[in-house]
Amino acid sequence: MKTLTFILLLVFCGNAAANCLAQENTYLKTTRVLAQNHLGTQTSGRLLSHHITQAETPVLISEETEKEQFSVSKECIYDRVSQTLVLNYEFDKDKLSDDHKHILLDYMNLLDKSVSIAVEGHADEVGTEAYNAALSQRRASNVSKFLKKTFGNEKQVVERAYGETAPICEQLENKLKGCNRRVVLTVQS
Repeated sequence: MKTLTFILLLVFCGNAAANCLAQENTYLKTTRVLAQNHLGTQTSGRLLSHHITQAETPVLISEETEKEQFSVSKECIYDRVSQTLVLNYEFDKDKLSDDHKHILLDYMNLLDKSVSIAVEGHADEVGTEAYNAALSQRRASNVSKFLKKTFGNEKQVVERAYGETAPICEQLENKLKGCNRRVVLTVQS
């Protein structure tokens, strides 16, 4: 019996530690730098002819760094502030993996029981537009069905499918990371 309990703990704790909800990583999202080259070209009634060279460095006016709390894993991305969850998918896949199911269980347990959840399915641009629309619909539908089956009518789930119409990364980055093959869950107010 002790062995069985240990194995069950190992299985469940391993999955919990692997998903993005269990991680405490903070990632730098954006840095905005404002700089200018200032060149006076006018003197007493005439313009000077002067070309800016590469040797002239811009003057730094301000630099703003914006940090947002995102936790990232291969399967998902979680934004703690907005409580948005992004599930990533392999190419041409729409079924929920066991990792996805564990992540969804953890996610739903973090939320208030009365919130509504928007489930948005997306696909990349590989394939026809009609196929990608259907693929994104299947992705969103599989997540919605899992949530409704697991949590019943406790939470209202609104399902949308965007096909390939709302990419978040360029084609080359998508080829490497699959960032456009996703389902996004957001809390609705």
